[in-house]
Amino acid sequence: MVYTEVQVKNNKKYYYRTLSIREGKKFRKFRIYLGSDLSKRELSQKEQEANLIIQSQSGKERKINSEIAMGEILRTKWIVHHNRSSLISMLTGGSLFDVFNTGFFPLFGDSHNQLLMVYNKGKTMVGYPEKKVEKIGKIAFNQLFVDPKIMEKYHKIFDSKSKELLVFLKKKSAQKLSEREIVRAYSKYCKLYKDSCIWGEPFPSAVYEELTTYLENLLKSAVSDEKKRLALFTLLITPRDYSFISREEKELNEIVLEIKKDKDAVSLFSKNLYSILDEIKKYPEVYLPVVTHQKRYFWISYDYFGKPLDISFFVKRIKEKLTFRSEQQIMNLNEIIQKQDKEFEKLFKRGAITKKDYELFISAQQATLLMDYKKEMFSKAHYYVNLILKQAAEIVGIPLETLIFAHKDELPSVLSGKIKRNGLLKRKEKSAFYFNKTGICVFTSKDVDAITDYLESGKKQTIKEISGRCASQGTVIGRIRIVRSLNQINSIRRGEILVTGMTTPEYLVAMKKASAIITDEGGITCHAAIVSRELGIPCIVGTRNATSILNDGDLVELHAGNGVIKILKSER
Repeated sequence: MVYTEVQVKNNKKYYYRTLSIREGKKFRKFRIYLGSDLSKRELSQKEQEANLIIQSQSGKERKINSEIAMGEILRTKWIVHHNRSSLISMLTGGSLFDVFNTGFFPLFGDSHNQLLMVYNKGKTMVGYPEKKVEKIGKIAFNQLFVDPKIMEKYHKIFDSKSKELLVFLKKKSAQKLSEREIVRAYSKYCKLYKDSCIWGEPFPSAVYEELTTYLENLLKSAVSDEKKRLALFTLLITPRDYSFISREEKELNEIVLEIKKDKDAVSLFSKNLYSILDEIKKYPEVYLPVVTHQKRYFWISYDYFGKPLDISFFVKRIKEKLTFRSEQQIMNLNEIIQKQDKEFEKLFKRGAITKKDYELFISAQQATLLMDYKKEMFSKAHYYVNLILKQAAEIVGIPLETLIFAHKDELPSVLSGKIKRNGLLKRKEKSAFYFNKTGICVFTSKDVDAITDYLESGKKQTIKEISGRCASQGTVIGRIRIVRSLNQINSIRRGEILVTGMTTPEYLVAMKKASAIITDEGGITCHAAIVSRELGIPCIVGTRNATSILNDGDLVELHAGNGVIKILKSER
């Protein structure tokens, strides 16, 4: 039984949410302090947060009737923010629902109340209820408008909380753990993950649509020429710091420059890759910087689940840079800042923007940086927690890539043998996880196909033209290369236009070969938007249906400025 207790001390009311569990003739209580002298609204919000915490700690699975759950899914209009070939592990990312539910209340006074994760047809989709997304987006923008410094505050909190998470995971992942210790470590991971993630993802992802729409409309009165206006908009929202992708590239270029000064080192890299790896330790002045670089950036393509990058990945890139005698040009931050300051000064003089508007442009930059930093810290966190989960997989004798299809409340049941391997294998083939305020429902087989068809039913079947949102300026005519899964990344040829559901760090090699990028999902703070601006190539995001309409080899004309892709010749 769950109820709220009130204690009065010194004329102040103190509220506790209490779970009372009967164990034989005795009762065990689990209590959460809600606060003192709360208003009705505050108390209601705190109670809902506490209920989910109690449910996650009670050790009981919260199941929803499958027919009711399916009805709710098919009545909800979903926004699919993630539509990717890479895997979102339920065990590493399972705390997302807690983040988007309990984590949202303190920030917005509301929550999504629903989350849908689907694994089918070789891809992962994560859906959020459209009405809630739009409502919370407006709340977030109003908060930002009142306090433009809020993004900066959240970044500092996230920095502190995520570092605490990493310290814990590094320590635990290096230890040999018992079953009980694994469950405890994982439970603490989920708590620390939630406590840090609420400051890193919800606000920038919620606010960016309303914020960028406001800023774009602001520039319409100042710049009449659409092409110039979009170029100015792209410049003014470009962050004043490097993303982790550019930072890694910049540091690797510095290693290449040092290698060029040493004839013996250059001679080493003229050999084939296997010979280089076999002999590189004989050149400590080369080996030590490369292995240090690998230890700093082994996680850049990890995301939720995958393989860490070994030294061969970085050696291969160094060899390519030396062979083709060209380094990827990293944007000059000083030039960017100088251009921005110059354009802001012009807009101020013309009375086109106010100090508040300037602060909102800076907030847009900070939103991009915060999302990028969140990706960096959580890619590392996912790597280390999977080392802990690998121990659990070894105990029960199943591969880690099968274990991760258990959701976060099921780990003890997997370890005790209550949940069998065959059940997890079915989920690995195809499954859907539906979360709402009362619990979770897991679907497999034909139900997953029905859910997938429903999520994809809104796709337009236009043939001549596709539209999306400009993430990076430019115009390109080229051939299409569809990349739906990670094993297709190497299929792209230099100069082709990369088309995919959504990019992740694993796509970096393909993105560097592309002349332009098109994605189904994402906005101006997404991975594809950040990287394309840094690479200086055109990018259109949020088309919803590019991977369904375009085909390998299609000749298209891409006008990123107005977000349009014209199909000149179809290979269908």
